[in-house]
Amino acid sequence: MRKIILVLVGALLLASCVDIESRIALRGDGSGSLVIAYRISRQLADLGRTGADAPAVPLPVEREDFQRAGSGVEGGRLASFSRTQDELEVSIRAEISFASLEALARIEVLREMQIRVEQDGGRRTLRMRVA
Repeated sequence: MRKIILVLVGALLLASCVDIESRIALRGDGSGSLVIAYRISRQLADLGRTGADAPAVPLPVEREDFQRAGSGVEGGRLASFSRTQDELEVSIRAEISFASLEALARIEVLREMQIRVEQDGGRRTLRMRVA
């Protein structure tokens, strides 16, 4: 059953457009914020959700998804979250504040983005996979 759901999710992801935008603002001390905004089809967001079941979507779609992922990570927190939907789409916008790029890289919900901070002499580089 789980394999069937994963195949359906994969098919829906390929068939539906996911529009993702992310922005990072860094301060001189290395702290900052990451804003992630995306739209997914409502059908995909609701897939697998029955009652209290978690959605079968590989993206966080609820405030609790972001809060749970950031809990226990010192230096990272959910600063704001909004979710709107119509008959066709669900729009998500989350702002995550972080004390350092290393703290940002430890936040569970962002692990799929494979965030890495690399240091070469005095130069620090942030790398992340968006899709």
